[in-house]
Amino acid sequence: MRLNMSDSPKHRAFLVALALVLALGTAALLYWVLQPAGGGVEFPGFPEGSTEEIMYAGRFPAPEDTALQGPMGIDSDGKNLYIAESDAGKVAVFTLDARRLDDIQIPVAEGASSAYPSDVAVLDDHRIAVIDSASLRVLVLSTRKNAELLMILGDDAEIVPLQPTALAFADGELFVADGASHTILVFSADDGRYLRTLGQELMPALTYCGGMFLADDGLHVADSNAGRVVVLDAQSGRLVRSLSERYSLPRGVLQGIDSEEFVIETFGKRVSVVADDGIRRIWTADLTDPDAALSSPRDACWIDADQRLYVTDADTGKIVVYNVRLPVAE
Repeated sequence: MRLNMSDSPKHRAFLVALALVLALGTAALLYWVLQPAGGGVEFPGFPEGSTEEIMYAGRFPAPEDTALQGPMGIDSDGKNLYIAESDAGKVAVFTLDARRLDDIQIPVAEGASSAYPSDVAVLDDHRIAVIDSASLRVLVLSTRKNAELLMILGDDAEIVPLQPTALAFADGELFVADGASHTILVFSADDGRYLRTLGQELMPALTYCGGMFLADDGLHVADSNAGRVVVLDAQSGRLVRSLSERYSLPRGVLQGIDSEEFVIETFGKRVSVVADDGIRRIWTADLTDPDAALSSPRDACWIDADQRLYVTDADTGKIVVYNVRLPVAE
């Protein structure tokens, strides 16, 4: 009697093992191919027992990964970060733990050679607004896979921003700083209708608005070239108050912990944490860790749930991350 080796227990066991190895290998290959570029980072929190109010947590992309090309504006929907990568003509999308998910390419205007996204604001309904400084226009795009261009702000409005420099979104309205008129133009974020103008009677007038956000007491505006932060009534545009400190080219300003705010000082190479009385409480320059240093900070994004601040550094192509908290009771 001749034995058929294909029917032997050893042969069948070998085939099963081979099939399992091939299946695992295929799964690993698919996982690697489908993974977003850039691995995640586990940012540390404050050490137990520490009383520090600000702490360097890390930076990304990692040294072995490609740096961002001119990161400027940044915003978040609470889960992901949207970063205006100006020199690359796109908005990079990262998770809060620094995994790169996607790139939203900014459409180039007719007659222009490239796009230059300088600021970004997250809207509702999976949309973002982006300033394209190369063509002096504000675009509204979908954040879904096709990144569809939904609207060019002002196309159907009686007033259009001639030199948009900064964006803020709140309560269905899009605030656009206009460097040409030295005012803030307000549009409906739903259909792009022009609603009103703020700051036209402000004396001295706004110079160059680098950033703004809406709080309970009004619209906080970083008047960069004047080195000041002013608060305007969001409806009438009248001056509510000016922060008492002076800043070294404040390019960004954003809501912080409770009623505090962060002021991004580009020439000062630091971020100031300003208390509700307008007095600087702490700043990143207090940190002695050399990795905590900023070269050319432009904007920041605050994630309140994590007590974490993400700062764009245009020169290094990195996002520098800090933990920030209120003073710890002794």
